[in-house]
Amino acid sequence: MVRKFLLILLLLVLSILVYFVGAEGPILHLRFWRFVLMVVVASSLSIAGLILQNVLRNPLVEPYIIGVSSTGALGYVVGLILGIPFPFDGLMTVAGVVLGFIPVYMAGRSPLKFILMGVAVGLFSSSILSLLMALNHQDILKTFYILWGNVDRIFSALDITILIALGIISLLLLIITFGLRRVLMIMSLPQEEARAFGVDTDRYMRIFILIAFLLTGISVYLAGVIGFVGLVVPHIARMLFPDRMELIIPSSVIIATVLLLLSDTLIRVLLPVSLPIGIITSIVGVPFFVYLLSRW
Repeated sequence: MVRKFLLILLLLVLSILVYFVGAEGPILHLRFWRFVLMVVVASSLSIAGLILQNVLRNPLVEPYIIGVSSTGALGYVVGLILGIPFPFDGLMTVAGVVLGFIPVYMAGRSPLKFILMGVAVGLFSSSILSLLMALNHQDILKTFYILWGNVDRIFSALDITILIALGIISLLLLIITFGLRRVLMIMSLPQEEARAFGVDTDRYMRIFILIAFLLTGISVYLAGVIGFVGLVVPHIARMLFPDRMELIIPSSVIIATVLLLLSDTLIRVLLPVSLPIGIITSIVGVPFFVYLLSRW
């Protein structure tokens, strides 16, 4: 177990070194803050996915099942159409995330009801989003980048301040999750068995759902919608460290960070144009996951 974890750490170090190769001056400054952004987003998505898969006891659940990705993107597009200037355009994304989460959070204590409400909210928001895109052709490209995830940006002083603040919030949520790792593991059991361990499943379900919502909202605000990470990375961590939540949580963060770093590096080195990072994470990650699944 320790050897596997050390190998993952080594892979992270190598990925960071490759990412910063040749970066000097303004390029180094730009790449450093993109690196920080990717660490925050990767950590948030991977742990949100891990939480939801355990709490809802469903291996196919991902952070965006909550519906906040679609509502956040809808808020962003509405702000774009209305011509709301920076930095207030980000508030539209936040408003969309919060409004999308309220009906899902109020859906009740049933995991199935929670999932169905999240799917319903997501589908409704996606339909409105598609309608707005069809009516506003000039904004389709910008919407495309938010829907597939975008870390390619120039950071202003305000951007950096917001990124640091959200990074601190994300770190605190990760620390809380790690502190509740035993409860999180028990929550993956059937409800009756979890209660036999003395765990108040209803209370902790709402706590964990709120943590997952906040982490997903942070990710959507910073980088839009990045697929694959929250769905598959927790499974890879479980394959490497079965039933060891104290290793699954940090390894999920590390694996997700490596995936984003390598994806962004591939975009810069191999492609003549800048693409949304979510496309590359899926292209790179899915075959690797299929390979691991075949060996599991």
